Amino acid sequence: MRPELTAASGGSPCGDRSAPAAPDWEAFWSRIERLPTEVCDGCTDCYLRCAGELQLTHHEFASVRRFLREHGLMPLARTPSRGPLDPCRFLRSDHFCAIYPVRPVICRLFGLVEWLPCPKGHSVPCLQDGPALIQAYAEFPRATYAEWEQRLATEEGAHANY
Repeated sequence: MRPELTAASGGSPCGDRSAPAAPDWEAFWSRIERLPTEVCDGCTDCYLRCAGELQLTHHEFASVRRFLREHGLMPLARTPSRGPLDPCRFLRSDHFCAIYPVRPVICRLFGLVEWLPCPKGHSVPCLQDGPALIQAYAEFPRATYAEWEQRLATEEGAHANY
């Protein structure tokens, strides 16, 4: 009798096929940490592009949430009547990002990839692997800040009932 091969046992019932590996956030983030940062002069002209409801990975959500708590900040509330062109919930009235040190990947790519150019027209060498980087980023599940908060509240409520 053949033993069952499962993902838990490290085998595959199909022999040479294996399930796709879950994306590795640590390896991905190490690529992000090496992005050039000296290209931005801090002018805030890109703030007009900081609109809509940001989609965050769980890792990004956790970093943002921790940062907000450590600094006594709250994200701006979004109402259902607001549209996708309304300012990002993390954009301050002075046009600076309230979560800049922990901003999500998509925000870090402004001015570094051809589809998110610097609004001042600064000639910045585009990342050669920009499309591959965004494709790798797309492999991670994302949700809005409010959706992650709701999931967290639901999980905490479920654990409180035990």
